[in-house]
Amino acid sequence: MKPTLLSLLIGICMILSAARLDAQQNAVMIQVLDGYTGVAIARHAVSISLGTTAADAAAHKNVQNTFTDERGILMLPLSSGPTGWLQLWTADMHSCDPHAATNSFSLAKISGTGVQAPNSCSTMAVKPSACHLIIFLREFTPAERAAMLPHK
Repeated sequence: MKPTLLSLLIGICMILSAARLDAQQNAVMIQVLDGYTGVAIARHAVSISLGTTAADAAAHKNVQNTFTDERGILMLPLSSGPTGWLQLWTADMHSCDPHAATNSFSLAKISGTGVQAPNSCSTMAVKPSACHLIIFLREFTPAERAAMLPHK
């Protein structure tokens, strides 16, 4: 009995779907959005600190520097499954999370239900799905930029 083209295509789709599902379970999608407009922050440098506990992540001992893509997304591969904690920051934008310096996120919770970081910049909210972390940032104000300049 010869396999038909349709059955062959269905088989290929099933294999690709299983591979994509496995890839999703072994990675976290981090989406970086403007806290006022919800627009994706594309091609932006982001630092990610990983740790076995929230305190380890906050200590910035294991840091990865990466960039968002054109959709404001970066994929964080999880080599040992969804264990541990992560913390994110960027040097040239302000986090809309009022506790960004101390707020770490559980990889187990992100993998299970998804997480949206607090957004004190506006009332905008986005419902995350499993393996999805949403972070809100905003531009520095002129006064904040001036305060960062070295004083003579």
